[in-house]
Amino acid sequence: LVVTIPSYYQHIAVEDFIPAGFEIVNFNLATEDQSLLQEESYDDFINYDYENPSSGTYGSSVEEFGSYSDYGSKSKKLPVGKLHPTHVESHDDRVFAYVERISPGVYEYEYFMRALVPGVFQQLPAKAEALYFPEVFGRTSGEMITVTP
Repeated sequence: LVVTIPSYYQHIAVEDFIPAGFEIVNFNLATEDQSLLQEESYDDFINYDYENPSSGTYGSSVEEFGSYSDYGSKSKKLPVGKLHPTHVESHDDRVFAYVERISPGVYEYEYFMRALVPGVFQQLPAKAEALYFPEVFGRTSGEMITVTP
């Protein structure tokens, strides 16, 4: 899940709905394959220079999303990194992540789902919103997912 944040925000909720026929992989259970948790090799941004973006470190996996040009304002690159939620909840039908404070950037949040039955399922749009400012929100597109035996 990739979230683009154009400016500094507080109290952001990200919710991604799970299609029917899938379940979220719970790595807190000893029966799950823990080798899937190996980290990607791209860097988080810690000391990013917002005045001189060319000196920053960008991750390679979602870098193509990292530009302010989509918003009609500044045409500088946004830093790319992992989303580190303050709180995460895994439900039967969705993943909910809460971030207390977040700086401008492109963030990637990764979790695993397991297909349980074959069929065609609808993936509902994920949404991100500022909890106390309902006019600040975003959604992904929905799609159909086909699982074959």
